[in-house]
Amino acid sequence: MEPWIAVGDETGGWDIVDGSFGTGFLDFTGLAWVLGPLSAWERAIQMPLGSSTALAAFSRPFASRLPEDVQLPNNSTKYHVKDVWGYCRKKALSLEVSLDVPQIDPVLELLRGDAEWLLQKSGLGVLAVGGNAADAKAAGLGLSGDGLRERARAFAGLMTVAMPFLPGDASLYLLAEGRTEPAIADAVKANRFADRSDDGMRYLEPYRDFLGRLTEDLNRVAEQCHVSVSGGSVVDKFYCKGGNGLVQFISSLRGVPFLRSHAAESVSAMKGIADLAATLMRQPEGDGCRMVVPPSFSSNHWAGNFRELRHAIHG
Repeated sequence: MEPWIAVGDETGGWDIVDGSFGTGFLDFTGLAWVLGPLSAWERAIQMPLGSSTALAAFSRPFASRLPEDVQLPNNSTKYHVKDVWGYCRKKALSLEVSLDVPQIDPVLELLRGDAEWLLQKSGLGVLAVGGNAADAKAAGLGLSGDGLRERARAFAGLMTVAMPFLPGDASLYLLAEGRTEPAIADAVKANRFADRSDDGMRYLEPYRDFLGRLTEDLNRVAEQCHVSVSGGSVVDKFYCKGGNGLVQFISSLRGVPFLRSHAAESVSAMKGIADLAATLMRQPEGDGCRMVVPPSFSSNHWAGNFRELRHAIHG
């Protein structure tokens, strides 16, 4: 059976400080998966995208495809939609981009074209979920006091949307990576770095196994899903990887010559695509920076609120 690859990313704040779940920018937090069988990724990465290809577009900074006279106030070293929102705020542009409406501004039109490609041409599936602090609490997020733990639960809960439709005998390789957290996060104070002071810096999540937690939660929700489909076959082989691990895996494959020969760049592009997907969730009108996905774009796209996944997140 052909393996599947799912690549995840998150948006907003996932820190838990003094028992409060972080709400992130403009009171909204979310995450997304982009997934497909290896053959779908092999096709998608090679597709043309504007004057470039998907591989080149998503493995490089967003600004690399802009005209020379267009500058972003923040230019990340990778594809990062947040750079676009910073540009919008500086230029006082609308922070809502409807995917079925061509944009006059070249930056917003480039972003719209990327999203249109992902949802209508790539052949990949997109799952996205989010909400404000009240939504997260209602779904049972925040109970552990550890943002890493809650993120793993949410990622696993979101995957239950796809599990009944994936081949039961497939292997699912998942790319999801750690975040940074402030020195005052509750999980930091509860572990061996409890003597950190609030120096205003953020640190990579050490000493805790995010991929191990994610694997545990995926196995838990797969069992729940197995029961809910009356014993039907449900995917239960999960291999959670960091970026380097996925590069090594793809480099060892046969049958996907392009991915294999461009493994590192392809994984960078996958991360960029997932960053874009994390903006394609259902947000309230007027709630800051958001992409508006019309119904005609939604055949390969599911977007929901944390509350809709309470059974999987909290279970």
